[in-house]
Amino acid sequence: MKLKKILAAIDGSDASEMALDYAIEMAKAFSGSLTILTVQEPLTPAPPPTMPPAIVESYMKEVVVYYDSIIEKALNRVKESRRKIETKTKIAKGVAWERIVEECRSGGHDIVIIGSRGLGGWKGRCLGSGSKRVVEEAPCPVLIVKGGAEK
Repeated sequence: MKLKKILAAIDGSDASEMALDYAIEMAKAFSGSLTILTVQEPLTPAPPPTMPPAIVESYMKEVVVYYDSIIEKALNRVKESRRKIETKTKIAKGVAWERIVEECRSGGHDIVIIGSRGLGGWKGRCLGSGSKRVVEEAPCPVLIVKGGAEK
């Protein structure tokens, strides 16, 4: 079994943190590389046209900081694992499951590891019900880590 390129799709939720832990261990066990992906989904609903642009701009800056912090925390988890793992990070924009599947295809990943439930709402909706779509569409095996399970 070849598991050299591992993709961990995360959104900062407990389930995605557990998925990242699995991905780190898998990368270690198979001497593989790890790509950590988080997806910034579009605002839904979109801000009303009457909302002052300065407020929208301020909010969007906060969103960028939020997703940067998800990646930073993930990199810290890799460092804390004391594993020498080749690690890349990506922040994509769009519909989470679509960007995850796209990364699986374009990155030639051997497996994608995701949490069973994302954060929902403005904080990402990265995984959750989208995990089913990833399973259906991904060109590689998908490991779904159930939140609340023992590590």
